[in-house]
Amino acid sequence: MSRLDPAGESAIDWMLRLGSGTASAEDQRAFEQWLSANPGHRAAWERLQGGLAPAVERLTNAESHLPGQLQAATRLLRQSSLSASRRKLLRDGGALALLLGASGLLVTQRDRPLNGLLADLSSRTGERKRLRLDDGSQLTLDARTVVDLAFDRQRRLLRLRQGALLIDVARDTTRPLIVETAEGLVRALGTCFSVRQAPGHSLVEVQRHSVEITTRNGQRAVLASGQALDFESDRLTPLGASARLSAWVDGQLEVSDQPLAQVIDSLRPYHRGLLRLSPTAADLRVFGVFPLDDVPRSLQALQDILPIQVRHYGPLTLIDLA
Repeated sequence: MSRLDPAGESAIDWMLRLGSGTASAEDQRAFEQWLSANPGHRAAWERLQGGLAPAVERLTNAESHLPGQLQAATRLLRQSSLSASRRKLLRDGGALALLLGASGLLVTQRDRPLNGLLADLSSRTGERKRLRLDDGSQLTLDARTVVDLAFDRQRRLLRLRQGALLIDVARDTTRPLIVETAEGLVRALGTCFSVRQAPGHSLVEVQRHSVEITTRNGQRAVLASGQALDFESDRLTPLGASARLSAWVDGQLEVSDQPLAQVIDSLRPYHRGLLRLSPTAADLRVFGVFPLDDVPRSLQALQDILPIQVRHYGPLTLIDLA
């Protein structure tokens, strides 16, 4: 991965600052001094100005009725790790164009994860995406999944930022395929397997052959076909085979004695509205199979089998004890 140079970062900051509508004469003078201080500054400014100026104007308008747009855009555009394709997106002005839609960042966030706008691979809300990688591996992304790629002569690395993936690995005896999560590494041993990045932990399930897992603190485990494991940076926990972690590939959520809070979390990537679960109902235990592609139907099924009430208020759905 490459790093966005300081001149590019500064150019982004100046464009959003000057376009905010609150820039002072002193800000303008400071910008002109920055521009003339280094030829690289002017070159970075001209690259951005060509594609981003119209988008910044729309972003400024959105800021007036949805405060926080400029701050969020600045954080996104100044990400430290950018691939060549994402640098091109910045140069062409595509990043802000994607951010802006008719209703601004809020609509964008419900349609897709914002950190996926500049990622190598990502999927939208409610979308399962199937891809063929350059090495021939077949990759499936769960809804709202974000992945960065780093393929070189030594290894094939997929950084799973959020969501879940299933990969059928193409054979390459010289370059191991590795999926990296926040908690560790999952190395393919000639296999098909799935990985999920959950808050604070990762989940792995092997469909064929085996994988080797290495946590951040060095603990190791090898999983064979049909086995599953939950791991943190310093912990490995084998899971039973009562529910398929990768059932999402077939559009299903299989649940076996899980808290309702976890079930609702699994439905959220497939729902563009807001699901709000009462803490009093969060620990109810759930068993069953639910359709991911029809969240209202799944919520109705949960209401039928649990002592809960589901109420809809436009895009907001409230789930509470009955």
